[in-house]
Amino acid sequence: FGSSLQALWLSHPRLIDTMGCGTSMPQKRTQWACQYCGIAFAGFAEADWHEKNLCRRRPGGAQQPQQQPPQQQQLHIKCGGCQQVFGAPPGHAQVRCPHCNAVNVCSSMPKGKTPPQTYHQDIGQQPASNLNQGPVQPSGRKRALLVGINYFGTRAELRGCINDVRRMQQLLTNMYGFETSPDCMRVLTDEGRNPSQQPTRSNIIQALRWLVQGAQPGDVLFFHFSGHGAQQEDPSCTEEDCCDETICPVDFQSAGMIVDDEIFDIIVGPLPSGVKLTAVMDCCHSGTGLDLPFELRSGTWKEEDNPCHSAGDVLLISGCQDEQTSSDGGGYGRPQGAMTSALCSTIERNPVQNHTQLLQSLRAELRRGGFDQVPSLTASQPFDATKPFSPCDYIESNRNPTLGRLFRRRKQPKRPGLLKGGLGEMLMAGAVGFVAADMLGGAIMPGLLMGGGGYGEEMASGGGEGFGMLDGIFGGGGLDEGFGGFD
Repeated sequence: FGSSLQALWLSHPRLIDTMGCGTSMPQKRTQWACQYCGIAFAGFAEADWHEKNLCRRRPGGAQQPQQQPPQQQQLHIKCGGCQQVFGAPPGHAQVRCPHCNAVNVCSSMPKGKTPPQTYHQDIGQQPASNLNQGPVQPSGRKRALLVGINYFGTRAELRGCINDVRRMQQLLTNMYGFETSPDCMRVLTDEGRNPSQQPTRSNIIQALRWLVQGAQPGDVLFFHFSGHGAQQEDPSCTEEDCCDETICPVDFQSAGMIVDDEIFDIIVGPLPSGVKLTAVMDCCHSGTGLDLPFELRSGTWKEEDNPCHSAGDVLLISGCQDEQTSSDGGGYGRPQGAMTSALCSTIERNPVQNHTQLLQSLRAELRRGGFDQVPSLTASQPFDATKPFSPCDYIESNRNPTLGRLFRRRKQPKRPGLLKGGLGEMLMAGAVGFVAADMLGGAIMPGLLMGGGGYGEEMASGGGEGFGMLDGIFGGGGLDEGFGGFD
């Protein structure tokens, strides 16, 4: 052998390519050969184990055979683009679909990690027991739940979410008379050390249940979330883009996200007629974050194609549309979410506005600040939008004759790559977005479709502490340092 060929035999099992004839076009088939005896193997692991433990031509080898490592089975991946199933070799971070040429990230969930949460909402309606009973007088009972997550020490760290909670708490107490006692207001942030006050998935779910527990007509409730929002595949395709909106608890890398359908079933669906809930969600992809059936457009309410009706009086002020991201760059001198800052400033300057004026003022405030996100108002009841906005007064009774999810037509996906900007760019390198399909228990693993330009040809890896679950999904260790999204 020449010196260049001899070098291939000096370190590891050598890589050889052979020509296959399974199709009319010749294809390369990768094999690994022992550097001592030349026996070929289909995978590196088998060749390496043979070379170290079995090969009799290796000096001093094959004397004390060790236990053979478990065989790595071929993965079967369902393409996130064309939905076709194809085989993929083990140990690869990403593979290209042979049918549509889309690059899929191989899912490799480490043992002990919890896969993304799936939630199945019941479909069907039943007649409402109370209908059109007129305005409801406030009872004086008020409860508020405020959640702010900065994700300290992670790749997706934010700066202003805890400040958002403090600003909202000040607004509620000073302008609307909310009390800060534990019986009236609960605050979950990731700045303290008290486990019960950490915004984990379990604590958030428990606090959401506390918020609505025992609610009676005339009661006033308030929910504020500032943190990361995302999207995940909706198998029922009831929503416009076949994706559910989610919020990300501080432990979502191990416990999973919280889907909008689940939030609806906890704090919206159970409310009786005459209970008022105002929600503010300052997070990405929050346009339909509570799955409310009516959206305020040009001063009138437009009903969704597949509405989910409820009896309570619920209003959501969202930081952006479902396909948009929310900025963490507001605050006028200190980090705050742009929408929370704009909303509080708008209300403080002009406390008396109707709902149409509030939405117009909020959008104008964000435009003046240089933000392109477009907030929206969605509601459970199609009330008169010229009614003054107040989280404590002007409580509506139920106007929906039937309650529950009405399924009219199956929607179609609109975007091949989601999470553009925001959390998607902060957690990935070399791609603009991805679709996080549900992890299945069977042999077929869903591919994570790379979005953006050219499907993101390359995944980079770096050091540091990342989000454990996502590090496993994307292959390798940590994720690249260069993130987009929030400033």
